[in-house]
Amino acid sequence: MDTETARKLLEQKIAYLNMVGNVSMLWWVTSVVFCVSILVGVWKNKEYLTEQRVIKGNKLINGIGIAVLIFLATVVAYGFFIIRYLGKVQKEISEITVFLNAKNDFFSTELSLFWWAMVNGTSSFVGILILWVCMWRLLEQSHKE
Repeated sequence: MDTETARKLLEQKIAYLNMVGNVSMLWWVTSVVFCVSILVGVWKNKEYLTEQRVIKGNKLINGIGIAVLIFLATVVAYGFFIIRYLGKVQKEISEITVFLNAKNDFFSTELSLFWWAMVNGTSSFVGILILWVCMWRLLEQSHKE
C-alpha cells in the first residue's frame, strides 16, 4: 500500500465514522422520543387498556408488549453492533496512521469518546427495555384481576 492509498483509506474511515455518528444520533433521538411516548401512553392509559375486554385473555396486551419488546430489542442490538465494530475501525485507523508515520494513538481520544457515547446510548435503551418489561408485566397482572 502506498501513502496516497493509505490517506484515501483514512479519509474513508473518517467519513464512515462521521456517517455512523450522524445515523446513531438520529437513531438515539428519534428512538428516545418514540420509546418515551410509548411508555407514557401505556402508563397513562393502563386502566383503559386493562378494562378493555375486546380480545379475551391477554392477547391484546401480549401483542402490544411483544411488538414494543421487539422494537426496543432491535434498538439495543443496533447499539451493540456499532459498539462491537467501533473497536475494529479503531484498530484499522491505528494501523493506517502507523503506516503514515503518525502516532499509534492517532484519533484514539475521538474514537474512545464515540465508543463511550454509544455505550451510554445503548445502556439507556437497555434501561428502557427493562422498564418496558416491568410495565408490561404490571399491565398483564392488572388485566388478570
